[in-house]
Amino acid sequence: MTRTYPCLTLLHSIWYLNGSKVIPASIFEDLTPVALALWAQGDGTKRNRGFTFNTQCFTLQQAVLLLNVLHIKFGLDCTIYYDRGKPLVHVRSNSMSTFRAIVYPYFHPSMLYKLQ
Repeated sequence: MTRTYPCLTLLHSIWYLNGSKVIPASIFEDLTPVALALWAQGDGTKRNRGFTFNTQCFTLQQAVLLLNVLHIKFGLDCTIYYDRGKPLVHVRSNSMSTFRAIVYPYFHPSMLYKLQ
């Protein structure tokens, strides 16, 4: 029998709409330095002296929303790249020192290679 956890069921209902992953309206409040670090470790990669989040599952509008949250809340200079027509949110190299300072305290040692 598969276990279900109410807290995970709640998160699923926030992040998924009709089976598709979406950016919740509460993303500005929810995206803390810890959450950003967890996201980066799980779904990000070092690229071109910057850092790219794999956001291909989101619409362009949702990727732009994420980009704006990263810029307004954390002061990160970001852009959108495309992978097979799907948007990727990229932290530019000129913001990497700021990005590292935000997420480094919450990175697992085995994942620090993503910040080098």
